[in-house]
Amino acid sequence: MKKRKSQMWATGGSFDACFTEYLDVLVPLFEPAQDNVVALFEFVCCLLHPSGVQGVDENPLLESTAFIDDLTVFSRQDLPVHNFEHPDRTRARLALLSYCHLTEADFFYELLVNLLRVRCGERWALAPFADLAQVVKAKKGGTEKRIQPSPNKKIKRISEYATKAGMPSVNETFKQIYLPAVRNAVFHADYTITDTDFHMMRDYYHSPRGYLTRDVPLPELLTVVDRTFAFYYALLNRHRLATANFTHLKNKAVPFNHYLKGLIEFLFEDATICGFHVYWPNRQSAQFTRTTRGCHAINLCPNIQGGLSIDVGTYPTNPGPFSPLVENGQQPAYTPTAGRTTPPYWPNNREPIPLD
Repeated sequence: MKKRKSQMWATGGSFDACFTEYLDVLVPLFEPAQDNVVALFEFVCCLLHPSGVQGVDENPLLESTAFIDDLTVFSRQDLPVHNFEHPDRTRARLALLSYCHLTEADFFYELLVNLLRVRCGERWALAPFADLAQVVKAKKGGTEKRIQPSPNKKIKRISEYATKAGMPSVNETFKQIYLPAVRNAVFHADYTITDTDFHMMRDYYHSPRGYLTRDVPLPELLTVVDRTFAFYYALLNRHRLATANFTHLKNKAVPFNHYLKGLIEFLFEDATICGFHVYWPNRQSAQFTRTTRGCHAINLCPNIQGGLSIDVGTYPTNPGPFSPLVENGQQPAYTPTAGRTTPPYWPNNREPIPLD
């Protein structure tokens, strides 16, 4: 999903102004603690969202953004009257469909809440909303079902973390862009569109003028849609900039676990961070990558409560003073990753080690 230079669905340039506003709102979330490698690792996990193996075409974010781009391009075409009796209504329908699809995408909610969790001193979580799912008990002979939480529940949790993190602007943003009544009306086909209004059959719109109504002026509604697109485009923009902000660590191993003497190397696809490789002094290693070729994970597993469990291999029966992973009397041994001939080593001054 590419940032547009002109407004999206509404008129008056609302998209561009809001895009700049939301870029500024999101700046603090994308400022990692560069002097703390553990906090930096958690931040990288927020950006990459380590998971299981995925193929090249199994990234739902790419599918969602492609879908939105397709609808946006289609809406900009000349719609002949003999095919579309009310072209403006057609564009409004496309805008609402895009809006509802975008506000359902898991990526944005998971990215936001995880960045806020890390900012609050907690760890990245693979499924930060899993506990909000509703469990429906199985009938006799059936299987238990889990109904995933609605955007409302996810936004509430994000708001709680934003308040805790001292970022009330995030809460204010969702008040500006998320209209659950409109979302429900579209998804349940309980609405009509005229040349001037979006009419809800059951629910009500809280007008900024201070009253409830079932009729939302289309320009007003499309301005909200513009603001929503601006926020999600800004979030994607900040995310992409952040993944390109680690080149100073390229081809270096950094002390990661001072007790076990583990090292971490951040991996790159071109100039963009795409994963990490963890070295242990007993030749054990672990790795995760998310690239244009898919996702791959070795010797690690997400924890339910947050963070990653990284396999350290077998503990020796008589560990030595260097590390609990190294047998007494033996030298530590780090295995070089694929494509390297020289293994890393534990530095005396704990600074990053250049890798061949």
